[in-house]
Order: sequence, then C-alpha cells, then structure tokens
Amino acid sequence: MIIWEKYVKKYVWDDDKTPYFIHASKLMRDQADKEIFLYCFFLVIPAALINAAFVSELYKGEFNNLALGLYGASILICAAFLKTRKSTSAALFTISAPIVLLLHFAVNGFNIPNLNINAATIISTDTRSNNFAVAEKIRWKTGYGMMLTTTGTLPRPLSKSTNYYLIREADKFFQLAASQDSARNNVEIKLIDPGSGQHTLRRVIQLHLIEKSGMIILVLLWLRYTLRVVAITKVYSSLSVRDMNPWSKLPPGASPPKK
Repeated sequence: MIIWEKYVKKYVWDDDKTPYFIHASKLMRDQADKEIFLYCFFLVIPAALINAAFVSELYKGEFNNLALGLYGASILICAAFLKTRKSTSAALFTISAPIVLLLHFAVNGFNIPNLNINAATIISTDTRSNNFAVAEKIRWKTGYGMMLTTTGTLPRPLSKSTNYYLIREADKFFQLAASQDSARNNVEIKLIDPGSGQHTLRRVIQLHLIEKSGMIILVLLWLRYTLRVVAITKVYSSLSVRDMNPWSKLPPGASPPKK
C-alpha cells in the first residue's frame, strides 16, 4: 500500500526549506533567515506597487494619495531593516499592514484604492453619442464595473456614489451602462449634459461573498504569520548556527575518507 504521508513529507514539508511549523526558539539561524527573507519578499511587492502608483501620480501633480505613498515607503524601509538587521521594531511596525488592510475593508468595502493603476482621466464627453474619451488607452473590457469622480459636477444623470458598467467602443472611447446586462447588450446611459470639471473613471473590482471571505482569511493568516516573524526576531540572536561541515556528523573517532 502507498503511504501518502511520505509524499507530503517529500514534496510539501521539509525542515530546512519549509520550517514554518517549527517553534521560533527551536529554529536554526539559516532557517530563520529563510523565513524572514520570504516574508520580506512578499511584503515588498504590494508596497512597491503602491509607491509606483503614487510616483506616477506625482508626475501629474496630484497629491491625493500622499499618506498612502508615504506609508508604502515606510513599509519598504521596514522590510529592509527586517531583512538586514532582523529588527524587532521593524517587524512590529509591519503588523500595521494587515491591520490597515482589514480597516480598509471595514470602512471602504473591498474596492481597491483609487490609484493610477486602476483609473483613467476623461478628456471629453460627447452627449450626442454618449461617448467618453480618455487620455490613454484602456484595456478594460465591456461589463467591467466602474465608478466616476470629478472635481466639478458629473454629466447628468450620473452620480459619484453609483456603480456603472463599461461599454468599450475603442481603445480610448467608451460608454457607460446602468447594469452589466445592459453593457453586454450595448444599452448605454443617455447623457443630458457633459458636466463640469475634471472627470476620472475608476475600475471597481466586484467580489462575491466567497472571494471576500477568502481575502479576509488570507489577511488574518498574514497577520498571524507577522506575529511569528516578530517572535523570530526576538530570539534570533540566541539561535544556533548550523555546522555546515559535512564531516561533522561522523561518529566519534572516525575520520573523513581519503581522496
């Protein structure tokens, strides 16, 4: 009979490569290094994306996401200190990242922040064809959820607090529909006037209950693992260093084979 546990041990669990269920105080120094490096790697990716979006907004002279950009930069700095110095203070600060994300879910729902990576600036509105034109090519598809913001007033009958659905006409032209079915059937909203001010179109990521629950579980696991990283940094200086000499495990009195 095939013992499935041995394949789990072989391909999933390994004390050296995946020591994530070993108590922090029982880790070897190189195992702790691997865990901290992997944690920092996954922490840096979203922080770097936030900073890239913030910098692109700065080039346009917009400072709406200044606090978010500075926070992303602080996370990058903490990740660097955590990786190089195994700083407990830096590890404690990174606990704020999953907590901030949970607070964002509670306050703003599951919509992603209004960053340059998911927004497009509208440069003209045509009330005859009900078309909007954007400054850059958009890759969004018909049926995607959208929301509008403006520095003035939106074209009637559109409103800021309502989700609309994209009808893609071309790379830089689109219309809006009141529902996803209407968008797929090319039934656009009739515009009464072009409004005033600068309009911005933002994609809204719409998640189902199972997806929302999964995101919350992932963030809680992230928080739980951050606490483990904090524990590792506290005991890091007392962890044993593995003897990498291949002959160190020979029985007493034995000598390495001669070449």
